[in-house]
Amino acid sequence: MDIYSPQMMEPLSKENDSLYVITRPSISYWQDVFRRLKQSKLTMVGLILVVLITLIAIFAPLLTPYDYYSQDLQRVNEKPSLDHPFGLDGFGRDIYTRVLYGSRISMTVAYASALIIFFVGVLYGGVSGYMGGRVDMIMMRILDVISGIPILLYLILLMVVMGPGLKSIIISLGITRWIGMARMIRAEVLRLKNYEFVLAAQALGTNSARILIHHFIPNCIGVIIVNLTFAIPQAIFAEAFLSFLGLGVSAPQASWGILTAEALSSYMIYPHQLLFPSLAICLTILAYNFLGDGFRDAMDPKLRT
Repeated sequence: MDIYSPQMMEPLSKENDSLYVITRPSISYWQDVFRRLKQSKLTMVGLILVVLITLIAIFAPLLTPYDYYSQDLQRVNEKPSLDHPFGLDGFGRDIYTRVLYGSRISMTVAYASALIIFFVGVLYGGVSGYMGGRVDMIMMRILDVISGIPILLYLILLMVVMGPGLKSIIISLGITRWIGMARMIRAEVLRLKNYEFVLAAQALGTNSARILIHHFIPNCIGVIIVNLTFAIPQAIFAEAFLSFLGLGVSAPQASWGILTAEALSSYMIYPHQLLFPSLAICLTILAYNFLGDGFRDAMDPKLRT
């Protein structure tokens, strides 16, 4: 008995061609991510603000006619005007200039700690998840010990050894903030390490370091990007908090946290001195939160439309 009859081998008519028309072009994963990012207005606002704030931090000296150290003791605590749009502080220094230069300190702390979070967290979490067993257990217990010590203790110890300054803040934030990244990467590696492409790489004799760098990290890039976009505003807020407590960078440097701390004693009389540094902190944190939310939603395959 023939399974296929001659009628089944006849070509389809032109009326059925419409069934095979491609109504939507094929796009890659990252093309779909950027398409969905552009559809979110809040995400695009956050992206524009992030780019703008970064450019301001880079070109701060070109955006103000005043020198960072210049003082006008005849016009102390002056309110905002055309000459000084943010007003002057108690030493006759232009607040607009100090906010611009303060962005350099705050953004340097944020981006430097983000680099530490990326390299240490991804490496530590990847090795822990890939090795598994006793190695994984020991590495996770070390994380528990590190996360149980307050960041202020790390900062005080580093200040005793290295002295107060920008380097101490960056290292203290970096050695405590990478723990969350390590845990997330470990979870992703545990999920991925039994997939076929990993087993195929192992069968071909690929060493563990190459598998981690060329197979695991590219497949965890979505988690890494989302985690970093939330880690940067957390670092900015942590730096402002430490500076507010008097544990920030030393004079004459001034971050946004130091500017708000200096203005706190007279904010009832001169509110403009507190308003503009606080506004800079709030806008930066909101911008990165908007961007992080957008990346998280765009990279979730369950929300793909």
